[in-house]
Amino acid sequence: PVLAFRTVTYCTENEETPNQHSARMRTTQNPELMRAFAAEVKARRGELGISQEELAHRAGVNRTFVAKIELAQNQPSLTVLHKLSIGLELELPDLMTKTLARQRRTARESVRSE
Repeated sequence: PVLAFRTVTYCTENEETPNQHSARMRTTQNPELMRAFAAEVKARRGELGISQEELAHRAGVNRTFVAKIELAQNQPSLTVLHKLSIGLELELPDLMTKTLARQRRTARESVRSE
């Protein structure tokens, strides 16, 4: 499975000088994936019996950042994903596999409820 938290698009602007390039970043979010990741982080933290503050300490990030991840309000970078996996005592591929499985379950459940 392919994970896409952030997509970067580079655009060429030819208005002033030919061959002058500027990079403009466009962020693409996947709300379902972000919610699945949020739920997975919170569930794993519960399994370990640790607080947001303890996870933040283990991962070397701010507690409010962890809170926003658990609310699906922050989209973590690859570096932060790796730090969180360490804090959650999981290998990063295992964390992402669990996240994708949760996303698929949620999608199936929403189809059944329609």
